[in-house]
Amino acid sequence: MMPICHMRRAMSTVATSLGKSRHRRIVSVETEIYSPRMNNDIYYRGYSLRELTKKCSVMEVAHLLIKGNIPSGNELPVFGKGIHGAGAAISHLSNKLKEIIPSNAHVVDAVTAGLSMINATADTSVPVSVEGLLGECLSLISGWACASSISEVGPDNVIPEMLSRAVCQQPWEKLEEETKHLLNTIAILYMEHGLTNSSYAARLCISEGGTPYSAIITAASTHRSCMPMFSWSSFDHFIASFASEKQQIVATLKEGGLLPKPFRDFVLPDSDPRTEVLLEHCNAGIVDNIKEIEECFEGRCHLRFDVFVYSIFKSISQSQSDDTIKCLRSMLMIPRIVGWISHIAEQQKIKRHIEHLAAYVGPHPRMVEGK
Repeated sequence: MMPICHMRRAMSTVATSLGKSRHRRIVSVETEIYSPRMNNDIYYRGYSLRELTKKCSVMEVAHLLIKGNIPSGNELPVFGKGIHGAGAAISHLSNKLKEIIPSNAHVVDAVTAGLSMINATADTSVPVSVEGLLGECLSLISGWACASSISEVGPDNVIPEMLSRAVCQQPWEKLEEETKHLLNTIAILYMEHGLTNSSYAARLCISEGGTPYSAIITAASTHRSCMPMFSWSSFDHFIASFASEKQQIVATLKEGGLLPKPFRDFVLPDSDPRTEVLLEHCNAGIVDNIKEIEECFEGRCHLRFDVFVYSIFKSISQSQSDDTIKCLRSMLMIPRIVGWISHIAEQQKIKRHIEHLAAYVGPHPRMVEGK
């Protein structure tokens, strides 16, 4: 198998370790969690992402990433109970977070503060379960950002329930099937991006003796610098401004090869493969205005995946206040945390010190059975 990418050490030791890398033993870790662009598709542990979004729930895909298999029998109920039980046990910390973390703070501040409090009192002799870690993160984020307690929902569908209450302010069962499908698809697509700086930082933390809590804190802090923080107003301004200045913007792009501010904040040089999958699940018309904007770029740049997600959320959200967008951004951290936890679990299983990390193509493609 050939390495896809090589990543530098994401800590303060980067300069010294890179300077001496050819004189030191390098340990590379193979990861089968994510395989990009194989057979023109993306794969989670060998399963086609397109197939997973069509046939599996977000809970099943979370189990696949974290536990390593699509659940069967009673595996999913046990997984859900583990998430729900751990989250409900620390739901009281939400009140403390609201006292010490202002409402206009970054969601990462709430996550790191809450996990730091848990880590300070945790019994290090007792292993932290991966589903318990996910439940605690879900409880902290939902309680601080959305004033929704994990205790209010059942264990069988805990992740979709929290997403539904955050975006649509309704229980999952009251949503239309189309809305359920879109939320499920978006959550799955946000789960894993491959060996990102955040997942690398989490694995490196575990490699050097850190706890799962400190690994999530490290990953979240790394993620903060690259997390798009759009608002409804900036999104609306982008749409309206582009409509009125389209000719000038396109001309500038063709001549200088770069969009003017603030438009360049909404684009990337390459297309995001997740966008292709998302558009396969959208009804005609829901993102037509966004697609028209991207077509104007003629392949020179591509709109962020987040722009398409914002457009969809804007059409299904019951409210478009600042509180809603804060809640929305915060809850989108949950599927990303699922991805980080999958890397933490894999690194704990490997039990090798990392000097350098390489991502490899995963297992051969597999089919989702019994769906």
